[in-house]
Amino acid sequence: MVILCGQMLYRFSEAICKMLCYFLRFGLNVFMYEQRGHGGSTRQLEDTHLTHVDRFSDYVADMEKVTEALPQNGLPWHLYCHSMGGGVSSLFLEKHPDPFFRRAAMSSPMLSPSTAGLPGWIPSAILGTVKLFGGGKKHFIFSKPYVGREVQTDPDYRSMERFENYQDLKLCTPEHYNNAPTNNWSYQALSIQKKILAKGRPESLRLPVRIFFSGHDDTVKEEPVEEFCARLPEAELIRIPGASHEIFMAYNDSLAGYLTELIGFMLLG
Repeated sequence: MVILCGQMLYRFSEAICKMLCYFLRFGLNVFMYEQRGHGGSTRQLEDTHLTHVDRFSDYVADMEKVTEALPQNGLPWHLYCHSMGGGVSSLFLEKHPDPFFRRAAMSSPMLSPSTAGLPGWIPSAILGTVKLFGGGKKHFIFSKPYVGREVQTDPDYRSMERFENYQDLKLCTPEHYNNAPTNNWSYQALSIQKKILAKGRPESLRLPVRIFFSGHDDTVKEEPVEEFCARLPEAELIRIPGASHEIFMAYNDSLAGYLTELIGFMLLG
């Protein structure tokens, strides 16, 4: 049994729903929930194009509510999470070291969002100043409003067919028009790395973890993921060279290797 946690930042949850089909094909039952501010979940702002949260701990509290509601029928639960869901799940697992889940697989986990080569303290200082002057719930200063159909930016690492299918689904579902974070979301996202990598926290996990990271990810930082994996008691980092941040949208040759490793890991439990 598998729980899917986490939508891609700015991304339509239907893309990650593709994973549900792969899991079902191999006989795994699946439960998926949408993070607050994504898809059909409640919004804190009237502008539904914006992704906002007051504190990242709110996401962790939501995940606690979800796990409390899952059926306890003797079958093991596994965790699959992507991007922002990876950051939320890391915080959850460290808060609950006695594992609710038998195994955890993380795909391109966001332990820290990319800062375009800048030291993290620079955007944090800018965003903190913006928040101080009342701009926390405003559109992130470096992002753009949702304008409709997006343009494929990495055709070498993301299947055009899967990308266009994602666009078709997104355009007909206004609830999935999330396109930009707020300044406060961005500020909070930059703060979680320090919490996740705090002394003793990764070492406290008591379950096998498999982390997948693409060879061409410009959305999240790689170094914190490498450190996190190295400090986990039982973990392996697998690189998928022919993919971008959304590994499940890669071409078939890369996707096949990813799914083989991922499903095999899940079925071992």
